[in-house]
Amino acid sequence: MDVGEEDCLRDLREGCEWVASQSTHCTIDDRAVEALADALCASDRGRSTTGATTAGATTGDASVQTTTDATSDATQAGPGRSTLRLPPWNFDGVHFYDGGPLTVQYLLLLDALNFCFWPDPSLHYEHLASGLRAAVQSDPSSIDAARLAALDVPGLRALLGPKPFPLEQQRVQAARQVGQVLLRRFSGSAVNMVVEAGGSAERLVRLLTAHFTYFQDHAIYRGRQVALFKRAQIFVADVWGAFNGRGLGHFSDVHSLTMFADYIVPAVLRSRGVLKYAEGLAQSVDGRQQILAGSEKEVEVRACCIVATERLRVRLERRVGKQVLSVELDWLLWSLGMESTAPLCHHRTMTIYY
Repeated sequence: MDVGEEDCLRDLREGCEWVASQSTHCTIDDRAVEALADALCASDRGRSTTGATTAGATTGDASVQTTTDATSDATQAGPGRSTLRLPPWNFDGVHFYDGGPLTVQYLLLLDALNFCFWPDPSLHYEHLASGLRAAVQSDPSSIDAARLAALDVPGLRALLGPKPFPLEQQRVQAARQVGQVLLRRFSGSAVNMVVEAGGSAERLVRLLTAHFTYFQDHAIYRGRQVALFKRAQIFVADVWGAFNGRGLGHFSDVHSLTMFADYIVPAVLRSRGVLKYAEGLAQSVDGRQQILAGSEKEVEVRACCIVATERLRVRLERRVGKQVLSVELDWLLWSLGMESTAPLCHHRTMTIYY
């Protein structure tokens, strides 16, 4: 597939704005957006910003921690401004990091498998990330492209742990596709794809969605194709965060990434009154009924989540007087959801995209 030259992230934003303007099942309360911006600036989350530990990721031998202002966990304000504390990449300490190409290979496979945990309440993203980390620490060749291209169910369990993840066969297929595409197009190494992107987050998203069908996260909404690209954008963000925005992780347009539309952040925004669900959607979500992938309800929840987060980002920037990245705001909202002591009722969709 031709990568093309269109700005896929601009089109993504425009498409989601259009869905939000048409949406009947899910709407955005802008007053609640303002209130959440105030609350986030008033909260005392995160750690110090100067010399903050940002990677804290584990290599095969020891814990490697790097410092930089590229993924600082707080946005410092000027006089009379608010302060916003943002979590750094790997704030939960579950990722592999060795400072080189193996990290990129790990992240691509991780993000290819990062979908649909909710059917098993005992399994979460951290189990995926840490299980794969342990496999790479034990045998770095376990994620070689050739081995991934021939992966089977026992091989997947050897990588992730003996307990099967939901949609296990689809995860096997996703891992195989990673290996096959890397061998066919990128000489077996994910780092070559990152290098080909030339420091552009948008181009890396285009490369992913052009060559890997498991990253082609889009839907048809009222006759219009709408891109969401949750996992493609997460991969870019993970590389950026892991390398602290430098070297392999330098993307001059990282600000063009949106949040990553999943099922946790919409639940957080709904709990804060930002997202409002119509009666039918609310009954489906609160009743823990499955919502069909690609349905109007599902697309509206995800698109409105992206638009609401963008509006929140703009309001936060006004308060702190500096740029706030959607990437970091997603990490903050997701961490709020994972740390919530009150139960969050999220929508349930069986899908390979999130």
